[in-house]
Amino acid sequence: MAAPASPACCPNCGHSFRGEGPISSAGLILDPLRREAIWRGQQARICPREFDVLEIIVRAGGQPVSRDSIMARLDSDGCAPTAQVHVCRLRQKLRGIPISTIFGSGYAWRPTEG
Repeated sequence: MAAPASPACCPNCGHSFRGEGPISSAGLILDPLRREAIWRGQQARICPREFDVLEIIVRAGGQPVSRDSIMARLDSDGCAPTAQVHVCRLRQKLRGIPISTIFGSGYAWRPTEG
């Protein structure tokens, strides 16, 4: 008899979220288990792909993440909107979000110090 699935796993894809607790940085709280983003105290209305892109960039801890790397991690089939489109939408929906474009490298989470 198989063991029951862990509640820390996604029932749809089996991805394990162990060790991937909420992230809090510069007014942003990301909760991967709830798939919830809070920006400056307000629930962010972003689609699942935008959440994934934001999580990838924030988890990189300020290091640049290439567009190709983002799309590969999203398991994109080439028909979905590009990383650039997702980042553009995030910037429109979450005014002031500290995602920097790093020429030739991609995107980085760069909250201002102070």
